[in-house]
Amino acid sequence: MIGRQLLVIAGLGVNLTLGCGQGPTSARPVDNQARQVVQQFVSLDTAHLLSDSVLARLVYCPTGLMEEGEEIQPTAGFAVLAVTHVRDVIEVPVRYDLLGFGQGLDTHSVGAKNLAFVPRIASVTDTLPVVRDAAGDLKIGCGYPTPNHISAARFDRWRSRMTTGSLVAWDSVWKPTSGPR
Repeated sequence: MIGRQLLVIAGLGVNLTLGCGQGPTSARPVDNQARQVVQQFVSLDTAHLLSDSVLARLVYCPTGLMEEGEEIQPTAGFAVLAVTHVRDVIEVPVRYDLLGFGQGLDTHSVGAKNLAFVPRIASVTDTLPVVRDAAGDLKIGCGYPTPNHISAARFDRWRSRMTTGSLVAWDSVWKPTSGPR
């Protein structure tokens, strides 16, 4: 599991220069507010900076927050798309440009090079529900996709942890100085 161990190794540097387009704007102020909540969440997710306090501020889930997943998706960019309404929920789609999937391996079995990467370039869209909490603030509702996206530049900082085959695979889809290959 990549988990919190790699969070400490990754440090606190942030690179939010990936394709973070604001996308379309709406005539409805609440739509733009919902998009801003999602934009902030996705920016912090891809920077791998979603702490419990940030999640509590951005996510409304009275039954508890989701645990961090074992799989991580390096992302070349994202775009927050136009919102839709379903009853009292504002649905905000986000398109991610994925480079593949990373997964932590058991260090007891494989040693210090415990990060596997499988290239799979794809664009996927996740829809995040935005609702009002008890105080009336807009937040991402329960059932949102697990926060497992990370900017490619940030993922690249873990090169020293990648298995040999994974490093070759990673280098086939990402060149640190110029972006996706």
